[in-house]
Amino acid sequence: MNTVIFDKIKFIIVNSKFTVIDKKYLLLISETLSNSLDNDRPIKLKGKPIALTSINKLKILQHREIKQVVRSVGKTFKNKSDLLGELEDCLKFKGEMTLSTIYLNQYLHSDNKTPIVVFWNDTTDKEIFKRLKLNIKKMWSIKCYSDNNDNYFNIKLFDITGVTNKLLYSSKIGYHYKNGRMLNLIETHGLICEKNHNIIYNYDPNIADNIIIKCIFNYIIRDMGPIKLHKLCNISSN
Repeated sequence: MNTVIFDKIKFIIVNSKFTVIDKKYLLLISETLSNSLDNDRPIKLKGKPIALTSINKLKILQHREIKQVVRSVGKTFKNKSDLLGELEDCLKFKGEMTLSTIYLNQYLHSDNKTPIVVFWNDTTDKEIFKRLKLNIKKMWSIKCYSDNNDNYFNIKLFDITGVTNKLLYSSKIGYHYKNGRMLNLIETHGLICEKNHNIIYNYDPNIADNIIIKCIFNYIIRDMGPIKLHKLCNISSN
Protein backbone atom coordinates (compact mmCIF):
# COMPACT_ATOMS: atom_id res chain seq x y z
CA MET A 1 0.00 0.00 0.00
CA ASN A 2 1.24 3.48 -0.89
CA THR A 3 2.30 4.98 2.43
CA VAL A 4 2.16 8.53 1.00
CA ILE A 5 -1.63 8.27 1.18
CA PHE A 6 -1.56 7.54 4.90
CA ASP A 7 0.90 10.35 5.59
CA LYS A 8 -1.83 12.81 4.63
CA ILE A 9 -5.14 11.19 5.53
CA LYS A 10 -6.65 8.73 7.97
CA PHE A 11 -9.78 6.63 7.70
CA ILE A 12 -11.96 6.73 10.82
CA ILE A 13 -14.53 3.97 11.26
CA VAL A 14 -17.60 5.29 13.08
CA ASN A 15 -20.77 3.71 14.40
CA SER A 16 -23.22 5.66 16.52
CA LYS A 17 -25.79 4.50 19.03
CA PHE A 18 -28.81 6.78 18.78
CA THR A 19 -32.58 7.00 18.85
CA VAL A 20 -35.20 9.50 17.72
CA ILE A 21 -37.25 11.28 20.38
CA ASP A 22 -40.71 12.74 19.68
CA LYS A 23 -39.87 12.82 15.96
CA LYS A 24 -38.12 16.11 16.73
CA TYR A 25 -34.50 15.37 17.45
CA LEU A 26 -31.81 12.72 17.35
CA LEU A 27 -30.52 11.50 20.68
CA LEU A 28 -26.85 10.50 20.50
CA ILE A 29 -26.17 7.90 23.20
CA SER A 30 -22.61 6.82 22.38
CA GLU A 31 -19.99 6.93 19.62
CA THR A 32 -17.54 4.16 18.76
CA LEU A 33 -14.50 5.06 16.66
CA SER A 34 -11.32 3.48 15.35
CA ASN A 35 -8.56 4.21 12.87
CA SER A 36 -8.61 1.70 10.00
CA LEU A 37 -4.82 1.23 10.28
CA ASP A 38 -4.81 0.86 14.06
CA ASN A 39 -4.93 -2.67 15.44
CA ASP A 40 -5.91 -1.47 18.90
CA ARG A 41 -9.41 -1.88 20.28
CA PRO A 42 -11.87 0.82 19.13
CA ILE A 43 -12.64 3.56 21.62
CA LYS A 44 -16.14 4.27 22.85
CA LEU A 45 -17.17 7.79 23.85
CA LYS A 46 -19.67 7.74 26.70
CA GLY A 47 -21.45 10.14 29.01
CA LYS A 48 -24.84 11.80 29.14
CA PRO A 49 -26.82 11.59 25.87
CA ILE A 50 -26.73 14.59 23.54
CA ALA A 51 -29.95 15.80 21.94
CA LEU A 52 -29.32 17.06 18.40
CA THR A 53 -32.06 19.35 17.10
CA SER A 54 -32.85 20.03 13.46
CA ILE A 55 -31.61 23.61 13.93
CA ASN A 56 -28.19 22.29 15.00
CA LYS A 57 -28.52 23.12 18.69
CA LEU A 58 -27.04 20.66 21.18
CA LYS A 59 -28.42 19.81 24.60
CA ILE A 60 -26.91 17.49 27.20
CA LEU A 61 -29.70 15.52 28.87
CA GLN A 62 -29.86 15.59 32.65
CA HIS A 63 -30.65 12.65 34.93
CA ARG A 64 -34.40 13.31 35.08
CA GLU A 65 -34.62 13.69 31.29
CA ILE A 66 -32.71 10.44 30.71
CA LYS A 67 -35.21 8.61 32.93
CA GLN A 68 -38.05 9.99 30.82
CA VAL A 69 -36.34 8.77 27.66
CA VAL A 70 -35.82 5.30 29.18
CA ARG A 71 -39.55 5.05 29.95
CA SER A 72 -40.46 6.27 26.46
CA VAL A 73 -38.07 3.89 24.68
CA GLY A 74 -39.25 1.00 26.87
CA LYS A 75 -42.83 1.56 25.71
CA THR A 76 -42.05 2.23 22.05
CA PHE A 77 -39.19 -0.19 21.34
CA LYS A 78 -39.88 -3.29 23.43
CA ASN A 79 -37.39 -5.38 21.43
CA LYS A 80 -34.53 -2.85 21.71
CA SER A 81 -32.90 -4.27 24.83
CA ASP A 82 -29.45 -3.07 23.68
CA LEU A 83 -30.74 0.50 23.35
CA LEU A 84 -32.36 0.39 26.78
CA GLY A 85 -29.17 -1.05 28.22
CA GLU A 86 -27.13 1.84 26.83
CA LEU A 87 -29.57 4.40 28.23
CA GLU A 88 -29.56 2.74 31.64
CA ASP A 89 -25.75 2.81 31.58
CA CYS A 90 -26.01 6.58 31.05
CA LEU A 91 -28.01 6.83 34.28
CA LYS A 92 -25.28 4.96 36.18
CA PHE A 93 -22.37 6.72 34.48
CA LYS A 94 -20.01 8.48 36.91
CA GLY A 95 -16.70 8.69 35.05
CA GLU A 96 -15.24 11.38 32.84
CA MET A 97 -17.66 12.35 30.09
CA THR A 98 -16.05 11.67 26.71
CA LEU A 99 -19.22 11.91 24.62
CA SER A 100 -18.70 15.50 23.53
CA THR A 101 -17.69 17.54 20.51
CA ILE A 102 -14.40 18.32 22.27
CA TYR A 103 -13.35 14.65 22.44
CA LEU A 104 -14.67 13.92 18.97
CA ASN A 105 -12.69 16.80 17.50
CA GLN A 106 -9.57 15.71 19.36
CA TYR A 107 -9.86 12.20 17.95
CA LEU A 108 -10.59 13.40 14.42
CA HIS A 109 -8.27 16.40 14.17
CA SER A 110 -5.48 15.88 16.72
CA ASP A 111 -2.82 15.40 14.03
CA ASN A 112 -2.14 16.95 10.64
CA LYS A 113 -3.98 14.22 8.75
CA THR A 114 -7.32 14.79 7.04
CA PRO A 115 -9.97 12.40 8.38
CA ILE A 116 -12.22 10.49 6.01
CA VAL A 117 -15.09 9.09 8.05
CA VAL A 118 -16.48 5.67 7.11
CA PHE A 119 -19.94 4.43 8.13
CA TRP A 120 -21.81 1.18 7.61
CA ASN A 121 -24.97 1.49 5.49
CA ASP A 122 -26.22 4.60 7.22
CA THR A 123 -27.03 8.20 6.45
CA THR A 124 -28.14 8.94 10.02
CA ASP A 125 -24.50 8.91 11.15
CA LYS A 126 -23.86 11.52 8.47
CA GLU A 127 -26.69 13.66 9.84
CA ILE A 128 -25.30 13.30 13.37
CA PHE A 129 -21.87 14.50 12.26
CA LYS A 130 -23.40 17.43 10.40
CA ARG A 131 -25.37 18.53 13.45
CA LEU A 132 -22.29 18.20 15.64
CA LYS A 133 -20.42 20.54 13.23
CA LEU A 134 -17.29 18.40 13.18
CA ASN A 135 -15.84 19.83 9.95
CA ILE A 136 -15.53 16.55 8.06
CA LYS A 137 -14.82 17.06 4.36
CA LYS A 138 -15.34 13.46 3.25
CA MET A 139 -17.85 10.87 4.47
CA TRP A 140 -18.07 7.39 2.96
CA SER A 141 -20.60 4.62 3.51
CA ILE A 142 -20.39 0.86 2.89
CA LYS A 143 -23.40 -1.12 1.69
CA CYS A 144 -23.94 -4.65 0.44
CA TYR A 145 -26.85 -5.64 -1.76
CA SER A 146 -27.90 -7.70 -4.74
CA ASP A 147 -28.20 -5.59 -7.89
CA ASN A 148 -30.34 -8.19 -9.66
CA ASN A 149 -32.11 -9.60 -6.59
CA ASP A 150 -30.62 -13.03 -7.36
CA ASN A 151 -28.80 -13.68 -4.05
CA TYR A 152 -25.45 -12.69 -5.58
CA PHE A 153 -24.25 -9.74 -3.57
CA ASN A 154 -22.00 -6.78 -4.30
CA ILE A 155 -20.14 -4.78 -1.70
CA LYS A 156 -20.20 -1.07 -2.50
CA LEU A 157 -18.54 2.06 -1.22
CA PHE A 158 -20.30 5.40 -1.62
CA ASP A 159 -19.24 8.99 -1.09
CA ILE A 160 -22.18 10.43 0.89
CA THR A 161 -20.61 13.81 1.62
CA GLY A 162 -22.85 15.78 -0.71
CA VAL A 163 -26.57 15.81 -1.41
CA THR A 164 -26.25 13.01 -3.99
CA ASN A 165 -24.44 9.76 -3.19
CA LYS A 166 -21.58 8.85 -5.54
CA LEU A 167 -20.53 5.24 -6.14
CA LEU A 168 -16.78 4.85 -5.56
CA TYR A 169 -16.35 1.07 -5.66
CA SER A 170 -18.37 -2.07 -6.35
CA SER A 171 -17.33 -5.73 -6.33
CA LYS A 172 -19.22 -9.01 -6.32
CA ILE A 173 -18.41 -10.98 -3.17
CA GLY A 174 -20.53 -14.09 -3.56
CA TYR A 175 -23.80 -15.94 -3.08
CA HIS A 176 -25.93 -15.79 0.05
CA TYR A 177 -29.47 -17.12 0.19
CA LYS A 178 -31.76 -14.52 1.68
CA ASN A 179 -35.19 -13.03 1.20
CA GLY A 180 -34.30 -9.45 0.41
CA ARG A 181 -31.69 -7.48 -1.47
CA MET A 182 -29.60 -6.20 1.45
CA LEU A 183 -27.05 -8.01 3.58
CA ASN A 184 -26.48 -6.94 7.15
CA LEU A 185 -23.06 -6.38 8.69
CA ILE A 186 -22.53 -9.94 9.93
CA GLU A 187 -23.72 -11.52 6.68
CA THR A 188 -21.41 -9.30 4.62
CA HIS A 189 -18.43 -10.06 6.82
CA GLY A 190 -19.12 -13.79 6.52
CA LEU A 191 -18.68 -13.62 2.74
CA ILE A 192 -15.27 -11.92 2.81
CA CYS A 193 -13.55 -13.02 6.03
CA GLU A 194 -13.35 -16.25 8.02
CA LYS A 195 -11.86 -14.67 11.15
CA ASN A 196 -13.97 -14.05 14.24
CA HIS A 197 -11.57 -11.31 15.46
CA ASN A 198 -11.95 -12.61 19.03
CA ILE A 199 -15.21 -10.70 19.35
CA ILE A 200 -17.49 -11.36 22.31
CA TYR A 201 -20.79 -9.97 21.04
CA ASN A 202 -22.56 -10.09 24.39
CA TYR A 203 -19.96 -7.81 25.94
CA ASP A 204 -20.31 -4.70 23.78
CA PRO A 205 -21.99 -5.00 20.38
CA ASN A 206 -20.91 -1.46 19.42
CA ILE A 207 -17.22 -2.35 19.77
CA ALA A 208 -17.82 -5.63 17.91
CA ASP A 209 -19.60 -3.87 15.05
CA ASN A 210 -16.81 -1.33 14.70
CA ILE A 211 -14.19 -4.08 14.44
CA ILE A 212 -16.21 -5.80 11.72
CA ILE A 213 -16.79 -2.57 9.76
CA LYS A 214 -13.04 -1.95 9.90
CA CYS A 215 -12.35 -5.45 8.54
CA ILE A 216 -14.79 -4.92 5.65
CA PHE A 217 -13.38 -1.49 4.82
CA ASN A 218 -9.80 -2.76 4.83
CA TYR A 219 -10.91 -5.53 2.45
CA ILE A 220 -12.31 -2.86 0.12
CA ILE A 221 -9.20 -0.68 0.04
CA ARG A 222 -6.91 -3.69 -0.45
CA ASP A 223 -9.03 -4.83 -3.38
CA MET A 224 -9.28 -1.29 -4.75
CA GLY A 225 -5.52 -0.77 -4.77
CA PRO A 226 -3.42 2.30 -3.94
CA ILE A 227 -3.73 4.10 -7.29
CA LYS A 228 -7.53 4.24 -7.27
CA LEU A 229 -7.60 4.97 -3.54
CA HIS A 230 -5.18 7.85 -4.08
CA LYS A 231 -7.48 9.35 -6.73
CA LEU A 232 -10.61 8.96 -4.62
CA CYS A 233 -8.98 10.75 -1.72
CA ASN A 234 -7.98 13.69 -3.96
CA ILE A 235 -4.52 13.82 -2.46
CA SER A 236 -1.81 15.90 -4.03
CA SER A 237 1.29 13.90 -4.88
CA ASN A 238 3.53 16.81 -3.89
